[in-house]
Amino acid sequence: KAGEATLDRALTALDEGHYEEARAEVGRILNNSQTPRDQYGGPLYVLGVIKVIDAEHQSRADRRRTEYLVASRYLKEARAFGIPKPRAADGQFLLGKSLIESGQFEEGLESLDELISWKLNDDQGLIAKAHWLLAETCLTMPRPQLERALNYNATCLSLSTLTNDERTAAQLQRAQCLAR
Repeated sequence: KAGEATLDRALTALDEGHYEEARAEVGRILNNSQTPRDQYGGPLYVLGVIKVIDAEHQSRADRRRTEYLVASRYLKEARAFGIPKPRAADGQFLLGKSLIESGQFEEGLESLDELISWKLNDDQGLIAKAHWLLAETCLTMPRPQLERALNYNATCLSLSTLTNDERTAAQLQRAQCLAR
């Protein structure tokens, strides 16, 4: 199937940091009238990831927020069509992050809560990042939810996969929660 091979090329380009090449591959997939709509999830996931990367490289807060908003839209659509299984957890995490970073806090929290409910035993690093981001969001959102932040933080700190830097950041986050 030519569409799958093209998606494979787009994912490879994405993984190798060749974002314009990945974007071009996705353009060919989505502009090909032979690509069935039920195969749009992978290409939309690639576009969402690229927009997250674009957002992370924005120096202006308003532009960063806009890039995350666009990323969240691509990732929502990708999820609706079906993100390829090996990328589903990453897609869910990036969707939650994009929603939060674009000011859609409750929806972002729901997305990350859904991710941690998946019980991903093989990706504890991603689960730790999700718990940290959940705690950080609950701590810093316009109406902080401190008890919820502490619960997420405690789970994050209990994970054995944390690096020393991640553990230090989580401990600092805990101290900020307790100081409030």
